[in-house]
Amino acid sequence: MVVGGVDCARACASLAVQQELEGAYAEALRLYTNAAQAYLDLLRIPNKAHAADAEQHKRLASRLLSRAERLKRALNHPLGARIALSAHEEQNWPLWPHSGAPLSNPALSPLQVEQGASCGRSALPVFRRDVRVRGGDIRQGAVTDCSFVAALEVAAEYDARWHTQLAHGALHPRHGGDPCQSADGVYAVSLFVDGARRCITINDELPIDAKGNLVCASTCEAPQLWPALLEKAFLVAHGSSYAFHGSDAAADLYMLTGWIPEHIALHAPGFQREKTWQRLLGAWQQGTCLLSLGTGAVVDTTVSDQLRTFIPLHCYAILSLDERNGERTVTLVNPWKTQGASAPFAVDDTPAILACAWEEVCALFDTIAVNWNPDAFGHTDAAHASWDWSADAGVCPDHVETAVSDQYHLELPPGSQELFVHLERHRMYDARETPEYIAVHAFQTNAQRKLAHVEHGGEMGVYVDGRHTLLRITAQADAAHYTLAVSRHGSAMRPFPLYSLRVFSQSPFTLQRMPAMLTHRAQLHGAWQGEGGHALSARFRHNPQYAVMVHSVPGSLPQLVVRVTTQAQLPVQLALVRGKQRITYLGPPALITSSGPYTRGLALCDVPAVQPGDYTLILSTLAPAHARFALTVECSAPIDVERLPAEGAGMYHRTAISDTRWELMLERPMSVELVVSSDEAEALHVSVYDVHTALASAAPESPVSTCVALQMRMLPAGNYTVLVSPPGTRRTLDVYSAQPLALHPS
Repeated sequence: MVVGGVDCARACASLAVQQELEGAYAEALRLYTNAAQAYLDLLRIPNKAHAADAEQHKRLASRLLSRAERLKRALNHPLGARIALSAHEEQNWPLWPHSGAPLSNPALSPLQVEQGASCGRSALPVFRRDVRVRGGDIRQGAVTDCSFVAALEVAAEYDARWHTQLAHGALHPRHGGDPCQSADGVYAVSLFVDGARRCITINDELPIDAKGNLVCASTCEAPQLWPALLEKAFLVAHGSSYAFHGSDAAADLYMLTGWIPEHIALHAPGFQREKTWQRLLGAWQQGTCLLSLGTGAVVDTTVSDQLRTFIPLHCYAILSLDERNGERTVTLVNPWKTQGASAPFAVDDTPAILACAWEEVCALFDTIAVNWNPDAFGHTDAAHASWDWSADAGVCPDHVETAVSDQYHLELPPGSQELFVHLERHRMYDARETPEYIAVHAFQTNAQRKLAHVEHGGEMGVYVDGRHTLLRITAQADAAHYTLAVSRHGSAMRPFPLYSLRVFSQSPFTLQRMPAMLTHRAQLHGAWQGEGGHALSARFRHNPQYAVMVHSVPGSLPQLVVRVTTQAQLPVQLALVRGKQRITYLGPPALITSSGPYTRGLALCDVPAVQPGDYTLILSTLAPAHARFALTVECSAPIDVERLPAEGAGMYHRTAISDTRWELMLERPMSVELVVSSDEAEALHVSVYDVHTALASAAPESPVSTCVALQMRMLPAGNYTVLVSPPGTRRTLDVYSAQPLALHPS
C-alpha cells in the first residue's frame, strides 16, 4: 500500500476528531499531537510542496496543536470527561446537565437602543401556574427572531393540547415540573446545539424600556418572563446579540425541543398538495408533528379572497389544522402582534390570528416547516464525525468533486417501513463565509458496499445551505442494506467540517460508518507530456498506463475503485483492461470497464466485484495535453500498482510514413514490434512477408481502429515487406527493436 505524507497527516487528524467524538479523549490528544507533527514534518522535506501547500500545512498544524491544548486542559478538569466537540467550544457550552458555565449577555440591537432599552431586571414572574399560555399569547418584541417566537408559539399551543412542557421545558431551575424563580438570578437552558443537548447559562438581565416593559419576547396577557429567558439563551447560542440575522422555525424548534426538522418547499416541482395535506393532518391529529410557515421574498396577495397582508421573509406559527365538510383550514398566528401592547413591527390591521384555506396557504407561502416527534420512533442511533479534510472531499452530482468522503452502512430487518435520516451540520464559525451545501443520499445495496461516487437513481437528498436536512426513506420488504452518503460541496470549505447523523426507525437497525477509503490503497502521481488522446486517436497508445495486480482474498470478490484528478478543465477518462501489457487500442473482450464519457478534472471507475489477476489501467485525455495528475487506486484486497514503461522505452526506434507498404531490413536476427497508426479509424490489417510468403498478420478486435500492433519474435536476418490494407493514405509505421535496423516506405 502506498500512502503519501499528506495522506498520513490527514488520516491521523480525521481519526483524532473521531476519537474525541467517541469520548476517547486521551487517544484523541495523542492523535492530534501526532497529526500536527506530521504536518510540521512536511515542511522539512525540500522541494516536496509549493508555497501555498506549506502555508496550508502550517495553518492545519496550528489548529491541531490548539485543539490538543484545549483537550489537555479539559482532561485536567473534573468535568473533562463530559466535554463534546463543538464549533462553539470557546463559549464553553458543555453537555447537559452542567453547572458553573460562564454567563453570557447578548448585546442590544440597534432597534432596541433606538427605543431607549437597557439591560435590567424585570419584576415579572418567571412562570404562572394559574395561567395556561397558548400559542397566540406569545408576542415578538424588538428582535428580528420571528422564527424562534413562532417556534415558542407552536410549542405552547402543543402544550395546551397535549398537556406537555415543550415550550418551557428547557428552562431551569424548576419546581413541581414548572420553571421557577432563580434565587441568584441565574438560569440554565438546555438547547440542542451541535449534535447534543448543551447547557447555556444566562442571568435575568433582559432588555427593558424606561417604563420597565420588556423589549423582547413576552406574553400578551398575564406577562411572564420564560419566553424572554429562552429567547436570550437562543440568541447566545447564535452569536450573543439581539441583532439577529434570521433563521427558520424548524431549526429553532429542533434547538428548543429536539424534534426532527423537515422543510417542505411548496413551490417545488415535485410538491404534492393533496398527499402533503393528508400526511400533515394525520400527524397533527395524532400529536406527532409541529408546524409553521415561511414566506418568500415576494408574497402574491392577489391569490387571497380577503384583504390580508403577509410579510415577506417572515415566519408564521400554525395553531391548528382542520377539515370539515370538504373545507380544509389552517389557523395561523403572526408573531408580530397588532393587538395589545405596542408592536414595533406592525404594518397593517391584519389580525394576529387568522384562518386560511389550505389552497391559499400553498399559494401564499414558500415553505412548511415540520418538526417530527422523535418518540414516535422506537429505535434511533447517531454518529458524530467530521468530513474528510481534503480539498476534494465535497460530493455533488454533476459537480467535478464527486468523490464521497463519508459513507455509512445501514442494515435493516425484513419488512417495509419508513426511515428518517437527519443530517445536522455543526454551526459555521462565520455566517458570512461562502456557503457550503450539504445533503444525505441513500442507495439500496445487496450487502455493505462503499460507493465511489454519488450515483443518480437512489434516494437523492436535496442540497441545502442550512444546518439541517432530512431524508425520508420508504424501505421495501426486501431492502436489508443501504449505503448512506453524507456529502457536502462549496467553493471555500472549512477545515473542521463537523456533523451529526441520526437515523430513526420503527424497527431495530445497525448503523456503521465505513472507512474513508477501502482497506488497500495506492496513490501515484504523473503527467501527460504532450502525449495522449482519445481511444479512436492514433496517439491513444501514448497515454500513461499502469499495471494493476489484484490479489485474491477469502470470501466475496473484492471491490476496486480507481480515481484520477487533474486540472479542472482537462477532459479525462479511465479504462481498465484485462492483462498486464501496454494497450494500443481499446476493444472487447479485454475491456473490463471505463469511467464513461470524458469528464473535466476527474474520472472514476468503480468495480463492485473484480476477479483477482492482472489488469492494465489507461489514463487518457481527449486530446494531447501537458498536465499533471494524481492517481488513486483503492481495493478491498491487496493490490500492486506500477507504471508501465512508455511504448518502446529503451529500445531502438524507427518510423516511416507510407500509404500501404514498407521495406524492413535486418542485419542480424532480432525480435521486433510493429505499430501501424492512421489519422482516421479504419478496418486496418497488417501483414509481414518474407519475399512472397506471409509470416504473420494482425488486426484489431474492434471493427475499426486507428492503430494495430504486431509482435515478431526472433526474425532471421534479411529483408521483409510490411503491408497494410485496405489501401489508404498517410499511415505511420513505428518499429521497435533491441538492435538497429533499416526501414523505408516503398
